[in-house]
Amino acid sequence: MPVSQQSFDTELPVIDVPSLSQNLGGDSTLLAELVAIFRNELPKDLMTIQSALADRNSAALECIAHRLKGSLRVLGASCSALAARVEIDARNGDVDPPRVRDFMSALAAVVPALDSIIRQGRI
Repeated sequence: MPVSQQSFDTELPVIDVPSLSQNLGGDSTLLAELVAIFRNELPKDLMTIQSALADRNSAALECIAHRLKGSLRVLGASCSALAARVEIDARNGDVDPPRVRDFMSALAAVVPALDSIIRQGRI
């Protein structure tokens, strides 16, 4: 199904551990470094998204969604598909508040899920 027709599936795990492991070559040190970077950037990213939503600034929303989509894919985060959807919508000038809020909620779940994977030594 093309990304433009996908909906965010809340039944998917927050992190696809096999994809994450494959993307990082099973390197737990690299994972810890990437999680630290993602954790440090996330508050700023969420503020950027919130501001773009409030201003209905589709160009800013497209830019941040695009950047996050790549990071989320590397991290095996299922919400990368939602990032792609927000990006496409924004590129078309559509700022969909419910979808953007869903995206923000999904983003907030990524770091705790990654922390759990690290604690459990799953990578």
